[in-house]
Amino acid sequence: MVFISNPFYATVWSVETSEKRISMRISTGEKQQDGTWKDSNWWVAATGHAFNALKDKVQQGDRIRVNKAKITNELYVNKDGDKRSKFNFVLIDADIVESKKPADQTSAQQTTAAEEDSPW
Repeated sequence: MVFISNPFYATVWSVETSEKRISMRISTGEKQQDGTWKDSNWWVAATGHAFNALKDKVQQGDRIRVNKAKITNELYVNKDGDKRSKFNFVLIDADIVESKKPADQTSAQQTTAAEEDSPW
């Protein structure tokens, strides 16, 4: 079991919410020595504080900050009696830092009014 307590950022690509957890596909990036970026895709589950912070809010395209996470490798025996392992990536604490939700009517009206006042 590994606990991650250094915050990192991720982009959300899919979201599926159930009663006690949110299953998401996210991507993270790591800058390489040559200056290029290498992306990784993960299937994660948000529980606890992360679940409460993201529930009914997170959606595809959002940028999230993961403050705490846990990675485990669980061993189990499948129905044929073969030993297998399952990699789990669990978000314990996270929040949305950039949402792709559309702006509300008020801000859209304010933008339109400001544009109308512009001389060009």
